Amino acid sequence: MSEIIDIRDLVGISVTDEKGSAMGKVVDFIINSRDGHLLAVCVKPTKHPDIEKFPRDEKGTILIPHSVIKSINDTLIIAEEKIRVFVIKQKLQEGD
Repeated sequence: MSEIIDIRDLVGISVTDEKGSAMGKVVDFIINSRDGHLLAVCVKPTKHPDIEKFPRDEKGTILIPHSVIKSINDTLIIAEEKIRVFVIKQKLQEGD
């Protein structure tokens, strides 16, 4: 059974990789208006080698897709293996 989290409580929490290295802070979320599912987390980035692999919006905020999130608790943790899969998918789409 999954725990229910109030999304408003997540604004401002740290985003890290699995090793605990800071990637940024959560500033907002992108939700599918039809079904309410999380599409992406908007993150104010810090300097981290993997952070540049994600798209940015017009404000410079990093958009981290839900598919690379490993867990959310006091910190939002990004799964390193899922980052690699995300990058490969992005490169394949750019090749279209």
